[in-house]
Amino acid sequence: MNNRLNEFWRLVTFNRETKVGFTIVAAFMATAIVEGILGNLILPYDPIRTFVAAPFSPPSLGHPFGTEELGRDMLSRVIAGTTNDAIVSIVVIVFAFVLGGLLGSMAGYRGGWIDEVLMRITDVFFVIPGLILAMVIVTVLGPSILNLTIAIAVLWWPPYARLARSEALRIASANFVESAKLSGLSTPRIMFRHIFRTAMPTLLVYATLDIGTVVLTYSGLAYLGFSVSPPAPDWGVMVAQYEEYLFFDPWLPLIPAVVIVTVVIGFSLLGDGLKAAMQQQRGR
Repeated sequence: MNNRLNEFWRLVTFNRETKVGFTIVAAFMATAIVEGILGNLILPYDPIRTFVAAPFSPPSLGHPFGTEELGRDMLSRVIAGTTNDAIVSIVVIVFAFVLGGLLGSMAGYRGGWIDEVLMRITDVFFVIPGLILAMVIVTVLGPSILNLTIAIAVLWWPPYARLARSEALRIASANFVESAKLSGLSTPRIMFRHIFRTAMPTLLVYATLDIGTVVLTYSGLAYLGFSVSPPAPDWGVMVAQYEEYLFFDPWLPLIPAVVIVTVVIGFSLLGDGLKAAMQQQRGR
């Protein structure tokens, strides 16, 4: 256990960019977890309560992010909106990681018609514009966080399948896989224990980079009205709701927009750093 923790910490502290990314990601996830468990108890004010201060109050000590048109505290609303992005991004990434990773591992290891069918299915997903398909799915199911999560998850697994397949093709001829075959292990056990598990570090690095893209995609679709409705706090919804005040009270749309960009950059920095660290490790 100590060796694993030391290895993880070595990857995190590989360079300054990785440490910055890890700090941002840790703050994002910790805020989402604590807010999800304790709810409004950790917030300075109820994010839905109106007129906690004068409307359109600029950032101050009492309200670091200011207040909006109905006097709601923007800091409380931004913190409360963290949970939506975290839940959607984690659910989508876990679904894509597991489904795409297992299907890709099986296709790369078994080959033949299984590989051919999977590749043609993923080709279809890559040809269809993802955001348009997601909007169609949510329009049919109805706007909500659950339906939007389903729509994004349906679109998100093909790249993981392709990546897992390429890793499986590389791993399938390794000595430890041949030894597992000779020892009489079943195909499912070989595929899971030796193919999928060996491909997991590469998939994890890709997933770390990809979470930021999910956050951006979710926020963009929420901005278009496919998620929760005001006054429920959500970063994308807040950008859309307050964009008309950009030239008069710019902190209203800019603060949630900057938070979204910061989280995306954090995951990108962390993913890039982990990728560089793993490449250096493989090159030794």
